[in-house]
Amino acid sequence: MNKVKEYKTPNGNIWYRIENDAYGNPRIMTHFLNLVSPSQLREAHHMSANNACESIDILEQWARETVNGRNYQAKWFGGGIVWKSYLNDEQINNLIDGMQTK
Repeated sequence: MNKVKEYKTPNGNIWYRIENDAYGNPRIMTHFLNLVSPSQLREAHHMSANNACESIDILEQWARETVNGRNYQAKWFGGGIVWKSYLNDEQINNLIDGMQTK
């Protein structure tokens, strides 16, 4: 776990700047639940007929589509979504916190 910096949004959501990819692009990682809205949480619960595993799969898919990201495969963090981003810290805070208000 090298070159990982933890950040917290004003609403308390945690995200990380992780090491750059092989091409030097900066990468951002957060838990997939930070990238879905409360209404999407309710919708996934209703769509899956109370099947928790299916709900998680639906929510992960929506989170990946939100930022065009991929599942983060590191052993130290489960449930992460990673994406390339040149946004500054304030813009990332707004993106993540903005998802919680939809």
